[in-house]
Amino acid sequence: MRKTRAQYHAAIRKARKDEANIVNERFTLALSNNCNRDFWKEVRRIIGRTSIVSSVVDGQSSSADIANMFASKYSDLYSCVSYDIEDMELICSELYMSVKNNGYDGASAVNVNDIMSAIRKLKSGKRDGSLGPCTDHFINACSELAAHVALLFSAMLLHGIASDDYVFMYIN
Repeated sequence: MRKTRAQYHAAIRKARKDEANIVNERFTLALSNNCNRDFWKEVRRIIGRTSIVSSVVDGQSSSADIANMFASKYSDLYSCVSYDIEDMELICSELYMSVKNNGYDGASAVNVNDIMSAIRKLKSGKRDGSLGPCTDHFINACSELAAHVALLFSAMLLHGIASDDYVFMYIN
C-alpha cells in the first residue's frame, strides 16, 4: 500500500512538473490533426476564465438590491431632461409654421448618403421599446432601403406631416 501511494504521489509531482509540456503536446496534436474542436478546447483551457464578478456594487450585495440601485440610477438619468407635452406641441407648431411660411427647397431634402451615414452610426441590437423596427433591420438591409427612407423623410419634410404612430415611435 505504501509503495502504491508513493508511486501515485510521484506521478502527481511529475504531472505537475510536466504540465506545460503536456498542454503544449495536446495543443500541437490538436492543431496538427486539424481537430478544430479539440484545438479551441485547449485554447480555452490555457486561457481560462479569469473574470471575477463583483458581489458588491455601491455597497449593495444582494442581486435584488443591485438591480433596484441600477433601476433608480437609470430612472434618474432618463428623467433628468424634462419632457413637457405643451413644449413639444409648441416646437411642432413652430416647425410647421416655418415650413409653411418659408416653403420647401431642395436643401431640405434628405438624400441617400445622409441615411447611409446615419445607418453606419447605429449600434446593433437597439430598439426604442415599441414594436417598430430594430436597428439590426437597418444595419442588415440592402442599400435600396436607404433610398426609400430618404424618400420618406423628404416627403415628410415637404408636406410637414408625419403619422401619429411615426411621431410616437421615434420622437417619444
